[in-house]
Amino acid sequence: MGRRRVFFVIAAVLLIGVGLTIVAASFATWVHADLLGVGLRDGSGWNNVAGHLSFGPGVAAAGIAVIFMSVAALLDRRSRAALVCVLVALLAALVLAVVQIVDLNRTVSGVESRVGVGIWKMAAAVVIGLVVWPI
Repeated sequence: MGRRRVFFVIAAVLLIGVGLTIVAASFATWVHADLLGVGLRDGSGWNNVAGHLSFGPGVAAAGIAVIFMSVAALLDRRSRAALVCVLVALLAALVLAVVQIVDLNRTVSGVESRVGVGIWKMAAAVVIGLVVWPI
């Protein structure tokens, strides 16, 4: 196996791990909020502080796409479509992470919120995925 092929296999395996981390991050805590008159609440990607469905399904879908497309690229190295799908899913997850971080850090009267570990896990995994992707 050539050196380039070894790097490609390592990158694909790392991208599979990135996809798994993104899926796991969708279930982790995204926000710690202190709502005036209600108290402390935690929200995840699947259940926000108001008890409604949040962006978790979309994040999980992006992570699953990264996993499946990385496996497809691993099985067929010439699959440019699979690599482009991985890039699109990673960029979508990155945009969502940045939007959520900005949204949760803005000041709203009567609400104090902190970004939870789930968003940071997702952002870190996406950055690692984007660094590994071009290999």
